[in-house]
Amino acid sequence: MTTELNQVEIKEVPQILYSTPDENLCTGDSIQLLAQSDNPSDSIAWDAGIGNGQYIFPGTSQSDYQFTITNSAGCSITDAVHLNVYDLPQAIQVNGDTFFVETDAPFAYLWFLNGSETSINTSQYVNSSLDVDTLEVTISLDNGCDTTLMLITSVLGLNESNSDSKMV
Repeated sequence: MTTELNQVEIKEVPQILYSTPDENLCTGDSIQLLAQSDNPSDSIAWDAGIGNGQYIFPGTSQSDYQFTITNSAGCSITDAVHLNVYDLPQAIQVNGDTFFVETDAPFAYLWFLNGSETSINTSQYVNSSLDVDTLEVTISLDNGCDTTLMLITSVLGLNESNSDSKMV
């Protein structure tokens, strides 16, 4: 009786030491996509031709960016970074003496009239005397996104009563 011995080589799969965490972003934000292996000589490839450590500007919806780490033995591991991208209002609406921001999302509002902070915390400001030269609103989303919109009423000729709706 003859016993035959076979050698089996067990190769290790690379380990992910770090990758960019899943994130919530605002439209226009950039993010650095980064992955790191337990061995600096391992190769890292992102989908869509993105280079490791590259800053990207995601689109306007959620996206997944997949990467694969491959070691010298040809073993690999794949993971992905999930990005949610949120739109913010881009304009102050004007309807007569009412200035408002139109949105369905849960926002916090902070209005500034002629540079002074107000206690108004709703999506609209009613100015019956139209004595505002500069109107700003900072809008903050629950996920940390925020934007500031400004309206200079004298440029638009809004110092007089106007019943037309305008988007600024």
